[in-house]
Amino acid sequence: MADIWRDLKMISLEGVAVKDFLQGYITSDAVTIQAEIEQPFAICNLRGRVLSNGWALGDDHCIKLYVHASLAQRTAEFLSRYAMFSKCDIAIADEAPRLYPRAPEERTLLPGWSLCDAGYAGAIEEPTATSLSINPYDMLIERKHALISKPSSERFLPQALGLDLVGAVDFKKGCYLGQEIVARTHFRGALKRKLALFKWQGEPPVIGENWKSTAGQEGEVVMVSESSATGGNGLWVTQIAS
Repeated sequence: MADIWRDLKMISLEGVAVKDFLQGYITSDAVTIQAEIEQPFAICNLRGRVLSNGWALGDDHCIKLYVHASLAQRTAEFLSRYAMFSKCDIAIADEAPRLYPRAPEERTLLPGWSLCDAGYAGAIEEPTATSLSINPYDMLIERKHALISKPSSERFLPQALGLDLVGAVDFKKGCYLGQEIVARTHFRGALKRKLALFKWQGEPPVIGENWKSTAGQEGEVVMVSESSATGGNGLWVTQIAS
């Protein structure tokens, strides 16, 4: 059984040197992208703020980037500005990607689940697509793995979103867009905000807005999951206590 994750979109990049091209624009090491193991990544602007993030799959000729659907067009247009100087074609898939069940011992996107696009011809033949039987946001929030959407785009450094802690940032690779600021923050320890988990009750917090908990804590909401009829969990970016 395969579940459609409608909040995601897949962006394909095809070309003879696609990994070389991506190496200059994603925070993780494009050389290590594989066909069946999701690699977390982020794309930053010149100021080191995350434009979008997600997971990459692919080989030397075709890379598939999975990002939040609200940022797919912006991400594709952003990369296209630079792709015109290389032999790389960029396209957004019409269909939403799917989550496939995987053996627990295998490396997967989420515990027991792996990402594939609608045309994947893998171990599961003729999968039946359904609405999500799991809540991937619950799993991501529990693991403190942020997936940003449009309201949070170009607002935070990767470290403020905790992306360096989930393998989305490689501090040993070569230069990429925004790398100087990201590296300086890392090596100087100059981070002023951090990602944290919070619980909410009542009216759901709005992504991209400031929210205050009943205990008086404040933060800018990045992700929200309704795990019950009266409340749920979320991820927000808060000030680091001095």
